[in-house]
Amino acid sequence: MCAIHVHLSRIGSGVQAGQGLRHVLVHRADTAEVVLDVALVFPAGDVLIAEFACREIIDEEAAGPAKQKATGQIMRMMWWKYMVNVGFNQAGAILNAPYGHFQKYPPCLEVAFSAMREVIAIAPFSGIDLTERDIEKSVQMLMGFNPEGRNSMLQDLDAGRKTEVEMFAGKVCRLGEAAGVPTPVNRLFLDMLKTLEWQKGVAREG
Repeated sequence: MCAIHVHLSRIGSGVQAGQGLRHVLVHRADTAEVVLDVALVFPAGDVLIAEFACREIIDEEAAGPAKQKATGQIMRMMWWKYMVNVGFNQAGAILNAPYGHFQKYPPCLEVAFSAMREVIAIAPFSGIDLTERDIEKSVQMLMGFNPEGRNSMLQDLDAGRKTEVEMFAGKVCRLGEAAGVPTPVNRLFLDMLKTLEWQKGVAREG
């Protein structure tokens, strides 16, 4: 058995604002043999997702299985984080809801869950298996947030900035169309958030 070290570094700029291309290198501590060498696009601040996923392969014996496991876990963690953002970020922005609303009022959670379940439905077409347990995991994480905290999409609306709705609801709708999976909740979220962006723009100009 040997420890595996993880190195992460930014190597370029992503296509969309708020993203960056980062290099993920994982090597065996005893031989320095690289067992994972990939470049992935992460939303800003989410590079730790890759580190968390990579550290799950500590003490693997063979380079091949370690690489396969790490790559799969990184992609699954990224999809899980994407699902969380599609749900809580968008619902929070539409409802003008800080985290405390989700923590205290179950119907508020259900608004987010409805969008998250559409991500679960399209994920298998990208080789990712997400389940209701992943939604439960997201709620456990949410319960640790500051009740007065406002997610990044809600903060963007507060400041009159363009949101990431195209990356969230827009992308879910496009993936759904390609896979033949209905995504009515995210279609509604897309229209609602674009309307909110327009309203904020009009308010600024006035």
